[in-house]
Amino acid sequence: MSRTFFFTRTSQTITLLIIFILGIGIRLYDLTDLPLDFHPTRQLLSALKARGMYYATRMDVSTEYKSFAVQQWQFRASVEPEFFERIVAFTYQFTGEQVWIARIYSSLFWMIGAIFLFLLAKKLTNIDGAIASTAFYVFLPYAVIASRSFQPDPLMTMLIIIFLWALVEWSEKQTYQFAIVAGLFGGFAIFIKFVAAFFVISGGLGAVTNYRSIKEALKNPQIYVMSIIGIIPGAAYLIYGIFFTDYLSDQFGGRFIPTLFLSPSYYIGWLNMLNLIFGGAVLMIALLSLFFYDDKKRRFMLTLWLGYLIFGFYFNFHISTHDYYSLPLIPIVALSVAPLASFLFTKLSEITNTKLLRLSSSFFLLFGLFATTWNIRNILSATDYRPEEKNVARNCSNYRRV
Repeated sequence: MSRTFFFTRTSQTITLLIIFILGIGIRLYDLTDLPLDFHPTRQLLSALKARGMYYATRMDVSTEYKSFAVQQWQFRASVEPEFFERIVAFTYQFTGEQVWIARIYSSLFWMIGAIFLFLLAKKLTNIDGAIASTAFYVFLPYAVIASRSFQPDPLMTMLIIIFLWALVEWSEKQTYQFAIVAGLFGGFAIFIKFVAAFFVISGGLGAVTNYRSIKEALKNPQIYVMSIIGIIPGAAYLIYGIFFTDYLSDQFGGRFIPTLFLSPSYYIGWLNMLNLIFGGAVLMIALLSLFFYDDKKRRFMLTLWLGYLIFGFYFNFHISTHDYYSLPLIPIVALSVAPLASFLFTKLSEITNTKLLRLSSSFFLLFGLFATTWNIRNILSATDYRPEEKNVARNCSNYRRV
C-alpha cells in the first residue's frame, strides 16, 4: 500500500483544523455588510420575505408598517418553500432584524457540507484525496462568496452532499439505516429546491450501476424505501402548491426554452458561467482526474456529471445566465480532483523523504491556503455596501411620512 502524505493522525488533524478554521473565518469576515455582493436581487427577495415573516409576529409596531412588511413578503410567490427564510425570521425573534444572520447560517450549511464531503472523498480515495477535495470545496473563491448568500442554494448543496455520502455508505453496507438516511436527505434537498432532483437521481443511478444489471437492482427492497422517502417531501409540496393553493401553477414557465439549443449564445453563456466559477484549467484537470478512479467509482462520478449536464440542458436559460445554478457542481468537481490529488500527494511523500523536505512541502501547502484566503479577504473588503443602508432608512422614513 502506498504511503500517504498526511500519514500521521497529528498532521491530518492539524491540516483539517486549519482548513475549517480558515474556511469559517473567511466566510464570517465583513459579516455585517449588506447582502449586495452576490446576486443582490435574489438575496433581497429572501431578506424581504424573512422581514415580513418577522414583522407579522410583532405586536410593537404600527398596523400600517406591519401590513407593508407582510405585503412585501407575499407580493411575489417563490417556487421553493420559504424554509430558510423562516429559520432566519425565527432567529430575528432573539437578535432583532439583522440580515447578516442569514450569512452565518449559509456559511454553516456550506461548512457542514465540507465535513460530509471529506468523509465521502475519503471513502472514494484516501485521506490525501479527501483533504485536497475538502480544501478545494472550502477555498474556491466563488464558493466562498456564494456560500455567504441569503438564498436556499447553500443549504440545498449541503443536503445533496450528505445524500451522496449516505448513498455511498448504503451501496457498500446495504443496510436499511443508510437507505433511510439517504432517502431523507435526498428528499429534503429536493424539497428545498426542486433542481436538486437532477443530482439526487443521478447519484442514485450511479449507485445502482454497482449491480450487475438493473433487473437485479430492482429486486432490492431498500431501493424502493429510499426512493419513496425521497419522493414524498417534494411531491407533497408540489401537490399542495398546485392543487390546493394554486401558487405554483405559473412558476415553472420560462425555464426550458427549446429554441436556445440553436443559439450559440446559450452555449457561450453556459461556458462563461463555468469560467466564472472554476476557470477552464480547473475543469480540464477535474475531468482528466476522473481517469484516476477505478471503473466502479468512475461510473459513479460520471453519472453525477451526466446529471449536471441534463440539468443544464433542461434549465437552459438559467444555466447560461445565472452562475449560482451551477453551485451544486462545486462538490462534484471537488470529488473529481480527489484521485489526482491523491496520486500527486503520494509522489510528493516519496520525494520528501527527509524531515526538512517534508516540512518545506507542508509550508508551501499552508502558504497556498493562507494566500488564497487573503486574496478572498481582499475581494470581500473591496466594496463597502453599508452606506446603502442609509438610503434604505431614508426611503422607509419617507414612506412613513406619506
